Amino acid sequence: MGNRSTDTATFKGGSYTRVRPQYYKDTVIQQFRAPDFGDYDVLEAVIPEARKRGMKTICWFEDVWNNSVPNIAQAQEKRFDGSNATTLCFNNPNYHNWLLGAVEDYARSYEIDGIMWGSERQGAFSNALGASHGGGGGGVARTTCFCQFCERSMCDDTFLLRRLASTTPMQRVPTKSA
Repeated sequence: MGNRSTDTATFKGGSYTRVRPQYYKDTVIQQFRAPDFGDYDVLEAVIPEARKRGMKTICWFEDVWNNSVPNIAQAQEKRFDGSNATTLCFNNPNYHNWLLGAVEDYARSYEIDGIMWGSERQGAFSNALGASHGGGGGGVARTTCFCQFCERSMCDDTFLLRRLASTTPMQRVPTKSA
């Protein structure tokens, strides 16, 4: 079988495309380029070769982040105890603007045929129950997100729901009798 070794000592990861700063100006997440292959841009290399063969190029990016990305903590979800989770918060403008920037960067900078985004997450309720993708559980300790943006959204939603409940009479839905 030969000598097997991993590249955990040298692998950094990140984006294997050129990063165009104009698309990421509204986020603190700006230094996410993978240093592993220098200036190599996988889309610049692949798209012309794919076109020659009649193949389409679909960009794929995932909702997986390494804590070594500069400023990433400013976009991470907050756990119930106030500590940072490894996942990023969809209500956080830094992450939201990064997502928008990435999509715009790919769509405007390359002749691509589509974009796919992978996010294998479950909601806070499943986390609180201890359910876990891949096992491991964790319960309330893993429950997110309690960041300022989610708390603000929750307060706004609660206010709206209370207002609706106080101004709209509840109507009983008739049930069928057996």
